[in-house]
Amino acid sequence: MKTRFEILLPTYNGERFLPELLESCLQWPDVALSARDDGSHDGTAGILRQYRDRRPERMRVDAGGHLGVKKNVSWLLERLEAPYFLLADQDDVWEADKLPRLHSAMRDLEERRGKDVPLLVWSDASLIDAAGEQTHPSFFSASGLPASWCDAFRHSLVISNAAGCTFLGNRALAQAAVPIPAAAYMHDWWLLLVAQAIGDIAVVDAPLVRYRQHGGNVLGAGADGTSFLAKVRGGLDRSRGNVAKTQAQAGELLRRYGDTMPEPARDLCRAWATMPELCRCAKIKRCLEYGFEKAGLVRRLLLWTTV
Repeated sequence: MKTRFEILLPTYNGERFLPELLESCLQWPDVALSARDDGSHDGTAGILRQYRDRRPERMRVDAGGHLGVKKNVSWLLERLEAPYFLLADQDDVWEADKLPRLHSAMRDLEERRGKDVPLLVWSDASLIDAAGEQTHPSFFSASGLPASWCDAFRHSLVISNAAGCTFLGNRALAQAAVPIPAAAYMHDWWLLLVAQAIGDIAVVDAPLVRYRQHGGNVLGAGADGTSFLAKVRGGLDRSRGNVAKTQAQAGELLRRYGDTMPEPARDLCRAWATMPELCRCAKIKRCLEYGFEKAGLVRRLLLWTTV
């Protein structure tokens, strides 16, 4: 496939919304799509083959055993043919101005940094439900993280507002980031951190994807009789586990790219990765010293409690 932009689509049991996604992301003539189905048990693979048969010059479809989403995305990135890649989720819808606006931001980055530097741009997204009805106009706002949050590497090490379904990255980023390690929290977070550590980033503060949500978690006594206090304790345990994963991710980032990172980024990465070695008071002191935080007082206090 000869094209400037290659959409990378990992799929797994996504037949319900897949056609709508494919129609929306194949709307531009200079875009091709590479999909790998991760062992679906529904009609997903068949839908992909039907679309490929209608657009054989624009689609490549592979299938295989179940890898999980991180390895599936890594597999696709390793086989990237185009100068730029976009990541797609199987149940979203792309707006008509997504590619032009992301590409404009990418060109601005390239003018400043060059095309051989790992570069990533992303955007906001609106939230929709299973029926396609909008539930919130802004993912950034709903998550409580402003568009500018990830401008600071210290923020991105702790929590990210960059959703992979809004990404446009260049080949240099794809080559630098693979293979995506087991220690990566998620593939999109890993790509963001690699771009920040050894390249550059930009964000478009506009909702360019309709990001489909499937339910949510509610804190409170459930029908199973779980007490409020038990739920709080469970939430703290999950938070501790999530923080530990981000620190392991930072450690892997440091191991792989430490020699090529600018010194300030290397220092931040090391400070977050080695946090488990400290006592509680020292952890809080380091958070204050380096600016490791989450947006909002409640989140910040929760971080200090579970870091």
